[in-house]
Amino acid sequence: FLTKLPFIAAPTLIVHGRFDSIITQKTAHLLHGSIPNARYEEIADAGHFPSLTSSDQVNRILLEFLAAVNPAQISASDTPQVLAAASTGGIRL
Repeated sequence: FLTKLPFIAAPTLIVHGRFDSIITQKTAHLLHGSIPNARYEEIADAGHFPSLTSSDQVNRILLEFLAAVNPAQISASDTPQVLAAASTGGIRL
């Protein structure tokens, strides 16, 4: 799975809660560093569910990200293999 991350061409946003005890900071930074041009946002006071505990901040981040995405960058054929790997195997470190 990790070897496929560099082939993601779609705009990618990684939102991570600093106090997430399920997805570690190491894993979040690994994803960010492995996906070309990925944007990383950390929610300082959130855990594993920042969209629930810090919804205003997450919504602001999402709106800013979506506003900056050029529609020409998005293609349904960009990452099907990576998405398939993610849905079946997840990340194992």
